[in-house]
Amino acid sequence: MGQRRYPGATPFRGDQAKIFYGRDRDIEKMLTLIQVEKMVLLYSKSGLGKTSLLEAGIIPKLPLKFSPISIRFYASSSESISPVQRVVKALEKAIGGFGQLPQTILDHLDNDGKPDQSLWYYFKKLQFAGLTADPEKNQKTFLLVFDQFEELFSYAKEEVTEFKNQFYELTEQTVPDRYASRIASARRNNRELFTREALALLHKRIDVKTIFAIRSDRLHLLNNLSDKITNIQHVFYEIKSLDIAQATQAVVKPAQDKDSSFDTKPYSFDKDAIEKIISELSDGGKQSIETTQLQIVCHRIEDIAEEKSKTTVGEGSVEIEVKDLPEFKNIFLNFYNDSINKLPEKDQANAKRLIEDELIRSKQRISLDENICREYIDEFQLKALVDTHLLRAEQNSFGRFSFELSHDTLVEPILESQKKYKDEQEKIALKKKQAEELKKLEAKREQEKQEREEELERIKAEQDRKEKERIRRRRWQRTILAVISFSLLVSLYFGYLSVINYCDASKERDKALVKEQEAIQNLIKFKDSQFSGYCENAETAKDNGDYKTAIENYYVAKTWIHTDITLTVKDSSSKCNFIEYSKKQFGTIIPDASKNRKLDSIAKVFEGKKELARNDSTHKVDSINQIIDTCNLLLSKAGLIKNLLYQATLFRDKKLFIEALKKIKEAHQLDPNYPGISTAFVAVKEEAKRMYGKSRDDYKEVGNFTKMKEAESLLETVTKIKL
Repeated sequence: MGQRRYPGATPFRGDQAKIFYGRDRDIEKMLTLIQVEKMVLLYSKSGLGKTSLLEAGIIPKLPLKFSPISIRFYASSSESISPVQRVVKALEKAIGGFGQLPQTILDHLDNDGKPDQSLWYYFKKLQFAGLTADPEKNQKTFLLVFDQFEELFSYAKEEVTEFKNQFYELTEQTVPDRYASRIASARRNNRELFTREALALLHKRIDVKTIFAIRSDRLHLLNNLSDKITNIQHVFYEIKSLDIAQATQAVVKPAQDKDSSFDTKPYSFDKDAIEKIISELSDGGKQSIETTQLQIVCHRIEDIAEEKSKTTVGEGSVEIEVKDLPEFKNIFLNFYNDSINKLPEKDQANAKRLIEDELIRSKQRISLDENICREYIDEFQLKALVDTHLLRAEQNSFGRFSFELSHDTLVEPILESQKKYKDEQEKIALKKKQAEELKKLEAKREQEKQEREEELERIKAEQDRKEKERIRRRRWQRTILAVISFSLLVSLYFGYLSVINYCDASKERDKALVKEQEAIQNLIKFKDSQFSGYCENAETAKDNGDYKTAIENYYVAKTWIHTDITLTVKDSSSKCNFIEYSKKQFGTIIPDASKNRKLDSIAKVFEGKKELARNDSTHKVDSINQIIDTCNLLLSKAGLIKNLLYQATLFRDKKLFIEALKKIKEAHQLDPNYPGISTAFVAVKEEAKRMYGKSRDDYKEVGNFTKMKEAESLLETVTKIKL
């Protein structure tokens, strides 16, 4: 893989100095401070390019008398070497190893048989030996460049104390006090070696200068060193964001470089494209531009330029236009997702776990040994992520590589991506839980339905039995009538007796029918009472917001609606009054016409009542089905409301009151009458007012008017949010 014109999220290296633009003033001022001051404190917010300024801007332009030694501690871990050992390792790397150094009088100082590991010892040994045989170059000034110096304070307190004590010996003492007795003892034993000239060189101050690069939000940690490194904060230089002119230079110049070692051919930007880039990165010119943000954008545009060059006819130069520019919204999230998506699909989930769960801890990036990283993805995928500049690899003290996110700027969008993923997983889990509950409810309903069907089958069997009994009785009655009719034809006497028997039988028959009708009426009343009872239970549950119970009761109520049970119209006369009339007029028994007409009228009335009963049953079924649909809708809304209120509680716990109020308001819009919404809204709003109001007063008291205005803005936003 060749060289990129824009490093993206990773800092510029020393070999990229020729494409490091936009920091000329900073480089010039820092070089001046380095030459006239002993210590320089370089600080800025994360993402503004301290490492790039040091590696690609300052170190390559140092005068020849300086011997730079780049040092980074890295976050402490169980396998970390101490800060002092880190400095020794960096020194050894800078000079190519200590094995080439000749013996000096330092090697004759007894240290109880143990090798001397102090910073003063190693730098003094270099001063004795000289870096080359050229006397002009023997007067080198060591420039210790501590990058990301805040990492020192991740080590144990005793290791930090050891570092500052040894740094004090190296920079402030010609010969540390603890060496005095060892030098005196060695001189008594070997005066020929410890000559006046050798002792004079031994007491010659080591020429050491230092740059401490640290994030501005960690400056307060330097107070832990001030008892020994007293001047650490006396001379300082702040790197600020790029202004429009600097940013324009950093965008345009690298693209024009004609060096053939770059992956892409030279290309240019049209005026509108440059204005668009600067406007997006500076929020329409309202703010300065962060270098890391700019480099990620330009890194993406370089890919676009490479693709565009493949479609350019002939040897024409590629020009980036506005239409070619990438989407700026969520660009860092896009950068993260794009880097992950370049991996094989089977490795993407593990890569996200490695980055989101392991390489970010307490909202800060950390470095991990490759053995730990390989538990998630193999070395080929790790290399792929390094090639995309999402990860950075550094060789550690064990001869292996440690991996970390390439820059702090990536932490926030990655955590945002993780939050969205977890929210989606919670929604999926919630839907799964609701589906399981619905499945259980359906099973319960199916069981209840089966029980109701069995009950209806039993009732139907009972009705069939009664119907068969009634048919049997009717057949028996018809048989009796036939016998009576036949007997009347044979003899009036026997006919008379038969008529009497018929009337008695008719009375018994009518009594049985009356009892049957009373039983049916009682069954209807029982079903109506059951229907009303379950409807009342359902209404009570619905009013209390228990829509699940309401739905269950409405389903049961439907089973108690009667549609097929009706009464039979019968003549239940107390005696056979028409017998005498028949005997006198016709000598036999004949039907009473007026009586038949009366029965017909009664039958029509009963048929009308039957029709009304059927219509009423149909109406009840339709009404309950509509109510059940309404309850299902309310139940669904209740689930959404509970989820919104749960999210509001999470936001409230995190002091994100505005987000919490928005979630409660969204729940209120779904159902204004849902219990507890108004109370929760008032409680969160009052808590937010108290907190933001207190923050505003506190910032006002200490004179931090920027933070005070932010607190006032939040307070105004909270006040405007209403249900």
